[in-house]
Amino acid sequence: MNIGKLLTHAAALLASIPLLVSNTYAQDSYRAVAVNANGGWGAAWNHPTRAAAEQAAINRCYRESGSGCRAAGWSRNACIALATTGNGGYGWGWASQRAKATSIALEKCRSYNPNGYCRIQVANCPGD
Repeated sequence: MNIGKLLTHAAALLASIPLLVSNTYAQDSYRAVAVNANGGWGAAWNHPTRAAAEQAAINRCYRESGSGCRAAGWSRNACIALATTGNGGYGWGWASQRAKATSIALEKCRSYNPNGYCRIQVANCPGD
């Protein structure tokens, strides 16, 4: 067998072996938003766990807005957005695209607060 045939057979053999891709080393990226009853909010992203992201968002809310902050929503490896009314009303959403996450957040905010003016406060996606 000549070297050309040997390489052709080797290439065919390698091509027939299924390649398995593992996400073992891929790291999840969590995002979260927090709110309080006075219209304050906080957000956090690029955390390794949901709990870490929620706590970071709550801490940011406390620093920026005072007391009574609580986690309102979270996402994993996806965009997150928060819409608020400024007087305690809010809505949040997550999706694979920023436009969809903001649309969901506004829709929820308006449905829960029909008399409030809702506006997007923050939107963040993987890669931002």
